[in-house]
Amino acid sequence: MSRLNVLLGGVPFGCNNIGDEAILSQVVRIVRDIRPDADITVCTNDITGTPKTLGVSVCPLHGFYPDASHQKEFIEALKNTDVYIWSGATGLSDYPEVGLNSLMEAQRLNVKTVIFCTGMNDTLNPAHFTLGRGIKHRFFTLMNILIFSKIDFIKIYELQKEQRLRDNIKRVLDSCDLVVNRDSSSREQVMRSALLSKPLVAADPVIRLGLEDPTVESWGVSLMTFLERHPQRVGICLSSQQAPKQLEEMVQWLDRVISERNLGIVFIPMNPITDYQLMNTLRDRLVNKEATIIATGNDRPEAVAGLASKMDVIISSRLHLLIFASISATPCVGIGRGSKIGNFLSEFGQDTAGTTDDISFEHMEKALVHAMKSTESFQLRSVSTRKKMLQRLNIGVNALSEVFNACETERENGMYVGSGIRGQ
Repeated sequence: MSRLNVLLGGVPFGCNNIGDEAILSQVVRIVRDIRPDADITVCTNDITGTPKTLGVSVCPLHGFYPDASHQKEFIEALKNTDVYIWSGATGLSDYPEVGLNSLMEAQRLNVKTVIFCTGMNDTLNPAHFTLGRGIKHRFFTLMNILIFSKIDFIKIYELQKEQRLRDNIKRVLDSCDLVVNRDSSSREQVMRSALLSKPLVAADPVIRLGLEDPTVESWGVSLMTFLERHPQRVGICLSSQQAPKQLEEMVQWLDRVISERNLGIVFIPMNPITDYQLMNTLRDRLVNKEATIIATGNDRPEAVAGLASKMDVIISSRLHLLIFASISATPCVGIGRGSKIGNFLSEFGQDTAGTTDDISFEHMEKALVHAMKSTESFQLRSVSTRKKMLQRLNIGVNALSEVFNACETERENGMYVGSGIRGQ
């Protein structure tokens, strides 16, 4: 019997997002746990680093460029694929059309299709589903004026565009062999598209990630010296995808908590390029700059998660740094960016400290103080919650194994029949 061929894609792997790379590494690990001899190909922008890191084959990233580049390579990879898996992030709301188009291509070629542990926010990406300033916007605005604002043409246009997407979500997901969401809130958002049956609910695969203790070899002398000099440490990541509007207030708040609480601040960029630039700008404005450091030189997910485990508290508007913290039961404070951070923290009985548009510094400080004083209670809750997440994830893994089994059985019989595995 020939080996199972699996293609992973749908989200922009290989684009300097440590969270996405952590998801990818764990999905590869899950596939190998199920089928150790599977041939795995990853659709990625990092065609040299990914094979070295994960020991997989690659094809170029497609769907995220205006000129449809690499479409031919992707189709050729699909032709040699038994199972196509779209996994990662909040792809169903952030860039759904890219993922849905890739799934349709796979379905057209009779490749089994799986959506695995993918999330969905309660709002769609405004970059694609909110009408920007341009000819259409000016035209609709003029129409509104002419009829004295009795009809909001812009809102109608946006709602029609969203409905077309939801019709497409239903059509594609109903044709998938397996659909697994990472949390129940994501499933609720998916079911707004009226799927024939509910997806399974598992968890983000990153909760399985291992931890790598920070060393001089992995992080350098400066960071290790900083950790020794500051026994109380707060790790912070601010996402450049939606930078805080109150950046100056954040600077003032950090200066105050550093001086009043004698804290060391470790900025942990989850995008080593754009997050670094944002936090470096913030750090330059601090009066107490010497009590801070930006962790650089290592973007391996295990190493970043290991560094997070050495913090007393993590504050982040990047979801996956919060997930990293949960692995080691490190107390964390989330700043909302869409619904995904709130959804994750709710499983730990927590609320966000406002959003990147409107940070509640009072909430954030209370959460910081509480986390540092009540570490043991948080750890107990965190360990219990992560155990439940792992149990849910195992359900998703078992369902994926069934798809692989069905694929091999049908291949032996020389036919393709969708397995149609769903939740209840």
